[in-house]
Amino acid sequence: MPPKSGGGKKSKAAKQVTNKRRRGFIDPDLRVSKRQERKDDAKFVKAKFGNFQGGDDAKRRAETESASASSSEDEDLENALGRRPPRQRTHVFKNFAQRVAEVELDVHRTAGALRVDPLQGSACFFHETLVKCAELNCGAHFSDFKREAEPLCQSLPMLVLHQDEVLRALLSRLVPEARHSLEALLSCLQALARDLRGDFEPKAFELSVNALATLTQTDIAREPEILEHAFQSLAFMCKWLQRPLAADLCKALRKTKKLRRHTQAHVRVFAAQAVAFLLRVAPDANDNVAKGVRALLAEAASAGSSWKETEADLHGAGALLAEAAKGAAHGLHSRAERVLRVALRPGRVGKSVGPESERKEKDSETDDVDDDDDDDA
Repeated sequence: MPPKSGGGKKSKAAKQVTNKRRRGFIDPDLRVSKRQERKDDAKFVKAKFGNFQGGDDAKRRAETESASASSSEDEDLENALGRRPPRQRTHVFKNFAQRVAEVELDVHRTAGALRVDPLQGSACFFHETLVKCAELNCGAHFSDFKREAEPLCQSLPMLVLHQDEVLRALLSRLVPEARHSLEALLSCLQALARDLRGDFEPKAFELSVNALATLTQTDIAREPEILEHAFQSLAFMCKWLQRPLAADLCKALRKTKKLRRHTQAHVRVFAAQAVAFLLRVAPDANDNVAKGVRALLAEAASAGSSWKETEADLHGAGALLAEAAKGAAHGLHSRAERVLRVALRPGRVGKSVGPESERKEKDSETDDVDDDDDDDA
């Protein structure tokens, strides 16, 4: 009886051919495991190029040296703490209150020394800021403003001559639709105040504050990042105009009244942080600080049309006094005494502010001193 086809023992050569076919050397369509593929690739490389890695001992030695040399910070923390450090999240969700708490308005800390002249190639700070922002901002509103304002600010006298046109073009673009251009526009606004100084204070400052107040009445009030740029611009305007504004605090408070009496609490706090700079740097001559604080208290004590408006006025006045008195390291500012001395005196709220009221107050203080002297006698 003839043997069955394919039966019987296979020779050694036939087995090698079968194994190769299984590993894909002969039949490319034959599927093998990934592990077997790696082994076959390693054998092919070794047979083709030789043992260029210097043997297994050299390979293990190189891996040990590279592992010891590339000790990462996480491994150091793990060795120090005895456990693996927690994974650092690249994105952390923050609610609105946390985003508002991160906003910081500070006009004292600046990068580098304070320059008194613009950079070479610019005749004024406004032109310098315009060129700088043009490289960083491609918003449509800012591009239109640059195209309109750049021919009018080639020199400082030209900017002074065309200040009304530049300001009108700038304030007209402070709208919610220009949210991608607001940072650049607000930087140009404070640079304009830095160049004009005394010419900016009579009309342009109040117009700018009213434009910011109108902007914060929109949905921009729910964007802390944009609010930071807006009130940082206001704070720097107060810094560049500190001499005319601080000389008459009552007038400065009237011009910033619309922002300080905003309907939302966080906007009132930002306005207080920006305007508090004026209460700190105001001169003591002619009872300027006392007049400003009394005008602020009289403004807060005035009867509003509703309870919400009255509460907003009280909160705005209290926030401004608190920011003016607050110092570093949870302490009081060096000039907080003159603000608190007037604010904490009894019988000041609700009184009229003017020369006649001040004369009556001085007379009453003199009578109190005379009565005390009589009692001592």
